Amino acid sequence: MIKNSMFFTLTTMFLVVVAFSGILSSVISVQAQSNNITTAGTIDQLISNPTEQDRESSLEPQFKAEILIPTHYNNGTSIEQEKYNALFNELVKEFGAVSENNSTINGYWINPQDNKAYVDKNKVYWIIVPDTEENRQYFANLKSKLESLFDQESILIYFTPVLSLLSK
Repeated sequence: MIKNSMFFTLTTMFLVVVAFSGILSSVISVQAQSNNITTAGTIDQLISNPTEQDRESSLEPQFKAEILIPTHYNNGTSIEQEKYNALFNELVKEFGAVSENNSTINGYWINPQDNKAYVDKNKVYWIIVPDTEENRQYFANLKSKLESLFDQESILIYFTPVLSLLSK
């Protein structure tokens, strides 16, 4: 008797779960289809918005240059604020803009020439500029200049491609 009532209870629970999961899955798929239609409609509206078509715009290839500058010399002493100010001012003079992240970014690297390990705390400067050979050369020259100014084995400057929508 106990086995039969337990079997009946388990069977009922199973059927209820199956029934509800069928209902829930159909509700979920209808909701997902509804969201896709809404999203697709919104995208179509943005693409075909006549006020946006009237504007002339273009995509110009650019890159984001990020420059990591250590907060300390390799002997552990703090780098003078004037050197950071000089870098900031040079980038503003050259490009008309620069962003500075004053949060400390921890870094670690091993010099491949002598296998010496370096632990750095860095500030980051970044700027988005047109992707031209002239700008790439500027940053190559800046790297050497900064290695000397900040008395470092190496300064990391890297580029990330950027496509920005610019108005003409």
